[in-house]
Amino acid sequence: MHRSELSEDDQGRPIWTIPSIRTKNKKTHVLPMPPLACDIIANVKPIAGPYVFTTNGRSAISGWSRVKSRLDAALGFSEKWRFHDLRRSAATGMADLGIAPHIVEACLNHVSGAKAGVAGTYKRAAYAPKKRAALERWAERIERLVSREPASKVVSLRK
Repeated sequence: MHRSELSEDDQGRPIWTIPSIRTKNKKTHVLPMPPLACDIIANVKPIAGPYVFTTNGRSAISGWSRVKSRLDAALGFSEKWRFHDLRRSAATGMADLGIAPHIVEACLNHVSGAKAGVAGTYKRAAYAPKKRAALERWAERIERLVSREPASKVVSLRK
């Protein structure tokens, strides 16, 4: 995430605009920023340079395999998973919250399903308000999970 990608929409609400050069489908992706994301960014120690998440200001954070190994050990995971699986978890979680599939796809910058083929040629809606609502609902869900809501409401990731 580059600092220059963070701005506000026409109503003064925070957004993150990922340029097409950095997206898999080569389409600019505008993400409304829920309060949880804004809080995380606000609590990052600023280091001079273009990156929000950096240790030296010259490059983005790297070493994800070490981070993942430490996370697996801390959580006692033995099952194989990848960071990309978090996208699937977000998509599944948003669907479980009742968020429409085309809005989930818009949040993930997918061009499939409701936005593929002929339909995608004619359906150009960005769904900004619906994406904002969806991402806020998902962030609220994450906040509840992280704040350790009672075990009866938390689904275990372990078998």
